[in-house]
Amino acid sequence: MRTALLRVGLFCAISAMVLCNFFSPKVWANWGFLTFIVSNGLCAAGVVIPWTFIYDYVYQIWLAGVPRDSISSQVYAQLAWYPSLIGLGSCCGQVLIGIIASVINKEASRNKLSIRSGDVDVVEVQEASHSTCCRRFWNLSNLHLLFASICLFNGVATIAFTFLSIPSALDVSSQDLLILSTSQGCVLAFASFMVGLSDGGFMTLLGLMLENEVEEQYFPAALGICLCVTGVFNFVGTVIGGECFSELTTSLFI
Repeated sequence: MRTALLRVGLFCAISAMVLCNFFSPKVWANWGFLTFIVSNGLCAAGVVIPWTFIYDYVYQIWLAGVPRDSISSQVYAQLAWYPSLIGLGSCCGQVLIGIIASVINKEASRNKLSIRSGDVDVVEVQEASHSTCCRRFWNLSNLHLLFASICLFNGVATIAFTFLSIPSALDVSSQDLLILSTSQGCVLAFASFMVGLSDGGFMTLLGLMLENEVEEQYFPAALGICLCVTGVFNFVGTVIGGECFSELTTSLFI
């Protein structure tokens, strides 16, 4: 009984500490952190739209007016490549941006502290010099620049879908109805991969950016807040994208 009470007390103490960190002014008054979660959320709201609706979007335009009994399974398989390419691009983006970010972060960590070995093989950690701090600030700025570049690239790649033309199987007189046999279909596939690449990039930088924006003890709370905000933006992006797609399909078949 006593052990159970101790466990309950420990759980309550940890929960109280977590809640204190969650509502701490050091989190909510941190403009760098707030700017980051809004920027990350906006990217999430944008990228979820093509990822969710690209299959139906291409299907409605490419196969408009085509009898369903003439559509083979290979046609559906090619259409399924579009959301799959976004996912594949996301995997590649996480690896590529992860390598770049690790180099930047490693250099920043190396400059943060000066490590000196003593005569008795004891490692002593000394405060970084002024020049070392300047180098760390430069590396941190590079990390911010990398994140900003990825966000910009993500926005451009997402908006590109608005301007890319999607052919109709009837207009190009495609006998096999395979969209990837057309140049427009291949360009759209490349754009899908680029969207995924940028998505994987800012997903990879999530932890590193939070690590640099908040103190270590507030990292779990900041991560929870960031993921919650990202989820809300994903929901909003899906709703807005669904409304736009509904309007598009309505106008196509009127």
